Amino acid sequence: MTDRHSREAIFADLLRAAGLRAEKMLRAPSDGVRIRAIGDDGFTEIERLELSPLAEDQFVAVALRLAGHTAARPLSVALSQHFHMPAPAIAIEAQRRNVWSDVERAGLPFEKAGEIVGAFVRDCPPGHEDPGALMRAHAALYADLWGDPRIGATAAARRIMLAMVTILHERSLELKSRVVAVQAGP
Repeated sequence: MTDRHSREAIFADLLRAAGLRAEKMLRAPSDGVRIRAIGDDGFTEIERLELSPLAEDQFVAVALRLAGHTAARPLSVALSQHFHMPAPAIAIEAQRRNVWSDVERAGLPFEKAGEIVGAFVRDCPPGHEDPGALMRAHAALYADLWGDPRIGATAAARRIMLAMVTILHERSLELKSRVVAVQAGP
């Protein structure tokens, strides 16, 4: 896997994109109040993002929460600093146990996770040199993210992330077998 498609490179790209997206959401002085206002659905903009299993949405939510504490530094820098030190192992274990208790009760939402991964595969740039490596890198990212206490994801979103890990691995194997079959020829 090339550096460009490693878990770390994807993580850094997502943090940058999330920081820029959060800054766009906070352009006007009143935007800070707007994203914290409770909507008709009973959620704030930040809480709606935390319902999403997508990594970038989770990072945008963290950036928006950090926005009041960043002292004029770019939000992508604040995000990088927030995620620079790993979360304590005990906090990760507690988060994972919480999610696993939901899994025992409700199972993993493979159908929803499959829809999300399917959209991701469709959005993969055509002619990508190794889409399987890209899927494996995303699987590694989500394998770490679903139990990370530094994000505010709901238990339901974390269960989808966990299911995405399996589906991303499966897709990477499917893509790898297709590439091998094409290379082997008729």
